[in-house]
Amino acid sequence: MRHDYRLGCPLVAASTSAAEYPGAAERAATAFQTLAGQIAASFEADGLAADAARRAGDMLVAALEGAIITSRATRSTAPLDALSAHIRETWG
Repeated sequence: MRHDYRLGCPLVAASTSAAEYPGAAERAATAFQTLAGQIAASFEADGLAADAARRAGDMLVAALEGAIITSRATRSTAPLDALSAHIRETWG
């Protein structure tokens, strides 16, 4: 790949540097929560119960971030491909 797996999510970098940059970590946490909330709202609008929608939003953000990190570590898109397939099978 042209980027050689150097690219990742800036929110992860900000959240893991809380000791040096607490403000950045706080903003990253807010961004993660906002994204999970937007996903949850979409699921809820499609008829999923509020608690289940919230859990799905939280899980999908965590899974995506984990897949990004794992893809970088393994230098493979397989974790992202697996997550994408799972999402399609589950909610497609």
